[in-house]
Amino acid sequence: MSNVYYAPGAERSAKVNALFGRIARRYDLLNDLQSFGLHRLWKRRVVALARVTPGARALDLCCGTGDLAFALARRGAEVTGLDFSAQMLEVAKTRSQQGWAGVKNSSAQQPVFLQGDAQQLPFADSSFDVITVGYGLRNLAS
Repeated sequence: MSNVYYAPGAERSAKVNALFGRIARRYDLLNDLQSFGLHRLWKRRVVALARVTPGARALDLCCGTGDLAFALARRGAEVTGLDFSAQMLEVAKTRSQQGWAGVKNSSAQQPVFLQGDAQQLPFADSSFDVITVGYGLRNLAS
């Protein structure tokens, strides 16, 4: 395989983590440029399909900078965002501390962001009503 980030093997996770560490602060801009802004439409569609209700517990795997997590929370879900990249989570936490626009539901809670491995979840079975994942599946080790 020509792309080192997708080559199988023990080093894959470290390479992917290093990549996201380097681009974390520019990740949202890169998504805008690469998708011509369409990623925003796709994310709205995922949230609509999730059909979260106020009070539902939602897990956003590979949450990155938190777009889906914030959108789920705006609909009233209690959201946990999990990502393996400390740098991506730092961006999400900064966004959360700066406030997240569009909160219309007075019962909306800010998402909780945790570092962890989507392939070894630190949660008991049936802990969540809804689980979302944006682009993370492409980065998991096979």
